Amino acid sequence: VLLALGPKGGKSTTAAGLIANASRGGVRCALLSLDEALADSLQRLVRFDADPARVYLDDVFDPATLGEELAMLGVRLFVVDHLGKLAERSPDFGANSQGDAVLWGRLVAPFSALARDQNLAVVLIDQARRSDGDWAGSVGKGGNVDVLAVLQPKDGGLVCTPRGRVRLPPFRVEDGEDVIEGDCELVVCGKDGSVNMIEMGGKEISEDQVMDG
Repeated sequence: VLLALGPKGGKSTTAAGLIANASRGGVRCALLSLDEALADSLQRLVRFDADPARVYLDDVFDPATLGEELAMLGVRLFVVDHLGKLAERSPDFGANSQGDAVLWGRLVAPFSALARDQNLAVVLIDQARRSDGDWAGSVGKGGNVDVLAVLQPKDGGLVCTPRGRVRLPPFRVEDGEDVIEGDCELVVCGKDGSVNMIEMGGKEISEDQVMDG
C-alpha cells in the first residue's frame, strides 16, 4: 500500500497509529523510521498504547538483509516512514529524479515482492504534492503497489478513494470512527486529522456454500 498525505499531514503519526493498533491485536510489526529520531517514534507508539513486545524499530535500511530480518522476527506488518526520505538516501536519486519511472521502480518494486513472497502487509508512507494534494512521482512508484491511497483534506476531515489492484471503498476520516458499508466493511479511525487505524472485514461464506458452488 502506498499511503500519501500532504506536507505536515501527519505521516509519522499515521504510521505510529497503524502499528499501535495492529500490535494491540497481536500482530508483530516493524517500523523503518527515516523521518524522525527513533526516540520520537518510540514516544508516539507509547502515546498510542502500542504493545512494545510486538513492535520493532529501526532507522537503517539494508535491502540485502531486510527480508531475512523480517522473517526471523515474524513481522506481519511493515511500515516505511517515509518513501521520500528513503529516496534521499539512495545514491541514484538526484534533484531531477522525481519523475524517473526507472529509479522509482527500482526503489518500490522490492517492497511489493517482499509483501508477496512473505505474505505480509507493507505500507509505504509518502508525501503528497503540495500543489494539489495528490500523490507525487511516476508510474514506477504508483504502478508497483497493489493499493494507492491518497488522503486529502475536505470539510474538516480527510477523504480517500483508494485505487489499485485490490478494490477498497472510498472512506472519510474524522476524529472518532467511520464505517463504510459495501462489499466489505471498512472502519477508519483518526485523531487530529491523521489516520490511526484501518480495519477491513468481509462477509464470511460457509464451506458448504463454497462446495455447492
